[in-house]
Amino acid sequence: MAGEISFQPTEENWIAAHRDFQRDRYDASGLAKKVQLFGTIFLLFLLLGWMIGAFMALFSFDRHGPFAGLPFTLSGLALYGLWLDSGYRRVPQRARRLFRQRAMLRHPLIYGWSEQGLSFRNHYSSGLIPWADFYRWRAARNNFLFLVDDQMLFFLPRAALSDAQAEDLEATAAAGGAPAAA
Repeated sequence: MAGEISFQPTEENWIAAHRDFQRDRYDASGLAKKVQLFGTIFLLFLLLGWMIGAFMALFSFDRHGPFAGLPFTLSGLALYGLWLDSGYRRVPQRARRLFRQRAMLRHPLIYGWSEQGLSFRNHYSSGLIPWADFYRWRAARNNFLFLVDDQMLFFLPRAALSDAQAEDLEATAAAGGAPAAA
């Protein structure tokens, strides 16, 4: 139950890690569901307001007619969709900028795992983080993510691991006491 890999991070690895991180962060916190619920309630109130306005226009013989509020409703729907999508679509842009700013990512990274924790070595430093010190970890779609807190993460691309190494890393992290993300 110990292993080691070395890989050269690429911009694509970093973007995939940040997409996995954001997807898992919103799924784990329930924020995505809260945003969707808030947006749905907002749209229902908007639709209700349009229906009341249309009803009042029909019976008060308003010259604008019952569909006077339709452009506002459609604009609200469009803005809501754009708002939900904008955060996820900005991930690659932010990740590219961060990748270019972090000089340490331009050097090979060596990660190791054992019963003690996750070790790392690069051009600048080396260290060992005990499994229990991780806030959470997750075997995500493209990466293994190890979170020190809600902002800092260590990632190991699945592409850099063999199937046996991926299984061993997952089993070692689970056995080491690192809290897995739900």
